[in-house]
Amino acid sequence: MDSHTRLITPVPALQSLGRDHQVLALLADALDAYAGALASGAPLLPGDFTLLVQAWRSFGDQRHYEKEEQIVTPLLVRSGLDYDLPVLIEERRARQQLRYLIAVLEHAAHRELQWSGFERSGINACARTLTEVHRRSSSEQERELFPEIVTLAPDMLGALNQQLLRFDAADDARRQADPARDVRALLARYGVERAGATAAGERRSASATGS
Repeated sequence: MDSHTRLITPVPALQSLGRDHQVLALLADALDAYAGALASGAPLLPGDFTLLVQAWRSFGDQRHYEKEEQIVTPLLVRSGLDYDLPVLIEERRARQQLRYLIAVLEHAAHRELQWSGFERSGINACARTLTEVHRRSSSEQERELFPEIVTLAPDMLGALNQQLLRFDAADDARRQADPARDVRALLARYGVERAGATAAGERRSASATGS
């Protein structure tokens, strides 16, 4: 266990964010696997693309990005962190780009499996860019922002944790299905060999967040 892992393990607030990262890692792997199948001409099951895109909008945007914007960043700034700190600027840019890419894929989902060859190439490029930007952003958060959260005063950490718990409870209550379960099934259809790598990544992330 490295020093960074030891540092963040006792912080409950990071468990909420870490769990989001675990699910988003699955979403990224599944989108890559689907894009690979699309590019190779492999059989595609109707509804899978729409499921994936909806998961990115619902879990990525409406859960994780909202938590960052509504809860995490404001609290960090109130604690003294500069709003124009390079890492915060980069995260805002990443969220803007990710939302744009999700919107492009949502538009494509209206014509699922009716795509021309040109559209398939565009969807593949958009999907690959989305997963690349997401992974870079998540890595930067864990490297740059998580240590900032650890340094918050105990009362600020407690407030952050309570707000994240309330957000998670409300978000979980509105869901009719577990996105991770659905995406694992999709990943098994299009990328069995990626499932093992994802599971290993989840174990590493779980160890780091203490979940």
